[in-house]
Amino acid sequence: TISWKKVNGHNPSKARLRKSQAVLEIPNVQLEDAGMYECKAENSRGRNVFRGQLQVYTYPQWVEKLNDTELDSGEQLRWECKATGKPRPTYRWLKNGVPLWPQVH
Repeated sequence: TISWKKVNGHNPSKARLRKSQAVLEIPNVQLEDAGMYECKAENSRGRNVFRGQLQVYTYPQWVEKLNDTELDSGEQLRWECKATGKPRPTYRWLKNGVPLWPQVH
């Protein structure tokens, strides 16, 4: 017999097993699907286990979006970019397509 499991977590509900459970499929992989997975094969002679690490990478997604702002001359503007993603996003400020200063990591 062959069995699959996510180590230290729950198997994704969307996970499917194919070909007598020998193939694990996870459609539309998301960050929460990342982790260590284990496949166990057993027969009358014993068992063997294989583990594999799934890393999931995503494009930046805004946590908070900037709003257009009107200020009087002399007032202070404070905008903060907040985004998630893997690897962690870097930020760069531009004015009319021109960088305000060198890129910060």
